[in-house]
Amino acid sequence: MKRIVWFILVVLSVNLFAIKISIDPSHHYITLKQGTSTRKTISVMNRGEEKVSVRVYLNDWYLKDGTKVFLPAGSTAYSLMNSTKIFPTTFELNPDEQKNVIFTVDSQKDERDGQYGVIFVEAQPVDKSKKSGVQFGGRLGTIIYKEIEDEGKIVYNVTNLKSRLVEKKLFVNYSLDNKGNILLRPKVTLMLVDNKTNDIFFKTEMPQVLALPTKSFVGDTYFELDKTYTNKSNLTVLLVFDFGSDQIDYKEIKVF
Repeated sequence: MKRIVWFILVVLSVNLFAIKISIDPSHHYITLKQGTSTRKTISVMNRGEEKVSVRVYLNDWYLKDGTKVFLPAGSTAYSLMNSTKIFPTTFELNPDEQKNVIFTVDSQKDERDGQYGVIFVEAQPVDKSKKSGVQFGGRLGTIIYKEIEDEGKIVYNVTNLKSRLVEKKLFVNYSLDNKGNILLRPKVTLMLVDNKTNDIFFKTEMPQVLALPTKSFVGDTYFELDKTYTNKSNLTVLLVFDFGSDQIDYKEIKVF
């Protein structure tokens, strides 16, 4: 699994030292049957030269312009707060020492909706009281995705479809409105197609799409083409949305 390494430079009036922490994995994708639970671990290692104090806690997250924004646990309707327990929540790590954080996630017998959060690992020097100067803290997080087996509903609308061609730049806009009960993360492929011959002039993958339940993702991007197309009326942008499990949708956009 992907390993995250974190460097924090702590600036002192008398010397410099570095905190270097790694956690593994960076994500946990969890699928549970109704009325069951599972146990997972996060490995935390101190790769620096200073003994550190570690605090572990749960946060919610939501998406703003495609970027994760973090909130206290319990802030969102899809929070993991009531279904997740973490142990230990505080501990110390000597240089080159590794410890595991254990967390359990459960589901109710009638549960259907997805839940999402992040477990943060935050560290600082143990001997900070003996140091002088400015202290800096920081944190790393493991993103948690929890969904219920056979209960996820992929329901959505694709709206605000627009495309325009300006010389060699192809601009594409759309909105994906999530009407279901799980996070949508489709793979979206763009193709520029000739209406008469069905030839594909250009094909590429769109930037990553993430839409939480009841929320919308706005796709707004452009691509550089290898040549200029003078007859725009013969062109169509085809967006292919692949949600997995053979669930594929196509949307056509007239080029202006």
